[in-house]
Amino acid sequence: MRGGTVVNKVLNPNELRFYKKNGYLKIENVFSPEECNRVLEIAKQYMDKDFTTRINLDRIDPVLFDVIRDQHIVKIVEAVQNSKIDAIMTGFGFKQAQTLSANQAWNPHQDNSYILSTQGGSINANLFLADSDPKNGGMYFYPGTHREPLLPSEPTPSNFDKFSGNNPGNTVQIPLGYKKIDITIGKGGLLLLHNHVIHGSYSNNSPTRSRPMFSITYCNKKATFAVGKFADRKRISVY
Repeated sequence: MRGGTVVNKVLNPNELRFYKKNGYLKIENVFSPEECNRVLEIAKQYMDKDFTTRINLDRIDPVLFDVIRDQHIVKIVEAVQNSKIDAIMTGFGFKQAQTLSANQAWNPHQDNSYILSTQGGSINANLFLADSDPKNGGMYFYPGTHREPLLPSEPTPSNFDKFSGNNPGNTVQIPLGYKKIDITIGKGGLLLLHNHVIHGSYSNNSPTRSRPMFSITYCNKKATFAVGKFADRKRISVY
């Protein structure tokens, strides 16, 4: 997959400390614009007219499979997790401008309410295939909430089987003392999410700008996880 246009880097101590403190980490320019375009065009082949979220396309497309085992991404995730890892699930969320999916905004939630791994045992690596900000459906976080346990939540369907028009995300109440921040990230950027950090996303209100994102869930080698009703999580080697 790699075209050699982006210089690989090892996370520095400041980046690792930031993740440990906040529960997320933004890394720009992990993929080149050309690599993003290639992934985007392949993913579009599998979309319906509403650009409904699709899961586990890596299991049917060899190029997308190459993305989940891209060694640049794998080494970044290993450094944060301090563990060897497997991929267990992927999802494409497009928030395509002027489609039903553009209206979808995730409620504040913890990913581990679905994955049911150990605290910190799994992580989401979100590869942005276009620039993302609050106006075109960007994400928001409550930094530091990854230190909280798995909180009580209101179960909400994740719309993996069809687009219902409802906002997904097993909604949690935000504990006192945490402040919400919005995330802006460029095309080719990677956003790492601890499985307990509370986060969500906005609707895409832009008439022209979509917010395509390839989300990869990795799990530590010794951590357990739930298969899920629709997710069909399973260990896939990235080595």
